[in-house]
Amino acid sequence: MPFEPGDLVVLIDRRGGRHLLRLTEGKERIGKVGVVDTGSLIGQEDGTVIHIGSASLTALSPTVLDKVAAIHRKAQIILPRDAALIALHADVKAGDHVVEGGAGSGALSIVLLHLLRPGGRLVTYEVRADHAQVAQSNVERAGLCDNHEIHIGNIASDIAETDVDSTILDVPEPWEAVPACHEALAPGGRFVSYSPTIGQVEKTHEALKGYEMADIRTFEVLERELVVGKRGTRPSFEMLGHTGYITAARKLA
Repeated sequence: MPFEPGDLVVLIDRRGGRHLLRLTEGKERIGKVGVVDTGSLIGQEDGTVIHIGSASLTALSPTVLDKVAAIHRKAQIILPRDAALIALHADVKAGDHVVEGGAGSGALSIVLLHLLRPGGRLVTYEVRADHAQVAQSNVERAGLCDNHEIHIGNIASDIAETDVDSTILDVPEPWEAVPACHEALAPGGRFVSYSPTIGQVEKTHEALKGYEMADIRTFEVLERELVVGKRGTRPSFEMLGHTGYITAARKLA
């Protein structure tokens, strides 16, 4: 279908960079590339190529991966490969009520909000106001802010929600938030945390066992792309190695 006024469009450059914009019929700056007249894309089809100076960009309807790749980064983000497994182990689905601890730059929030539609709700607690502002801005740019609330506060002490389907943490001391998350979760609710070090994992496991959480497990995700060419195919030399450990558990009735 042709692009219409108000649509979100992603512009992909030759290096694979993603630039997200909304078709407002006005002009918008695309990073260091230049300025694009968004009105010129209205009525065009997916795959339209536009030129800004010497740069060529392909216009497409954005996927959730495009929206994550195009965010403005203030803090390190949870990569899509990790976000996918976090969402699966938290069993995030349409209509759920999810509480998130730690906003970062909003990459995980975008993935969760995409999966929660329609009818779901995401509440995010972030201790740093600057991170919260960037995350909220990125969520708004992705067109997913309708069912999102972000609060300045510590999920370990300030969470007000009850009977939630899952709690998802990207905070330095997730074990400190276990009591509050356990209280907030509905029976059978899922707890998931993301931590870069083994020490954090060990303390989180100990805290979860103290609250008799079930099905406690930790894993990591490693990703390696394949380089496909006319002379053969080989694994990429730039493998995405360790980023963080994902710990998941369920609340017993």
